[in-house]
Amino acid sequence: MNALSIAHGLLMIVGRPVRIAALLVAASASVLWLLVGGRLLSMPFALATLVAFMLPATRVRRGLILGAWSTMLLITLLPFDVTARTAPDGPKFIRCCPGAPYRDYEATVLLDRAGACRFCSDVVGFNEPTWFLVW
Repeated sequence: MNALSIAHGLLMIVGRPVRIAALLVAASASVLWLLVGGRLLSMPFALATLVAFMLPATRVRRGLILGAWSTMLLITLLPFDVTARTAPDGPKFIRCCPGAPYRDYEATVLLDRAGACRFCSDVVGFNEPTWFLVW
């Protein structure tokens, strides 16, 4: 028995109202997690989860929905993210600018525009990305 069949068996045991409540809690927690994490890389998987859940043909394939949903959540834990910024010397991975940006704001912004590092906040959250892919 795999984990998916065990989860499916547990969902069949409980009643429909409990399943609907669990779905609403999971959906709202996922949206909150996505907003807090704020990763551009996980947005396509969030859209894929929504589309897979809304289409009747893919709604019956719970493995597809669960796979896209868990991928979206796990991507927010990765140490890198994709940015919409461009770098003058092509695609590469860069880090956050070191130090607090308000100390030497102009130099930090110049480094950011040159593609040497990405301007990040000095307030560190719980799962901030360390590396960014710039185009």
